[in-house]
Amino acid sequence: VQLAAFNSIDGAHVARARLAARFDWLADRLVVHADGARARLQAGPYAERSAALAVAERVRAGSSLKPFPVRR
Repeated sequence: VQLAAFNSIDGAHVARARLAARFDWLADRLVVHADGARARLQAGPYAERSAALAVAERVRAGSSLKPFPVRR
């Protein structure tokens, strides 16, 4: 589940820490992926798309984020 994208890896790590504190049930699944100049904050992996969609909806309901499932 992609939660956010950043122009710096530092920004992604700061957001990861904040989300881990806010959504403690998700903390173990939060990962920062660096890809060139971009860094993506994602949660997962999830074996089933339905599980990823449920997580995205739960995060969406509790924040201003607009998460969506991605396939890696």
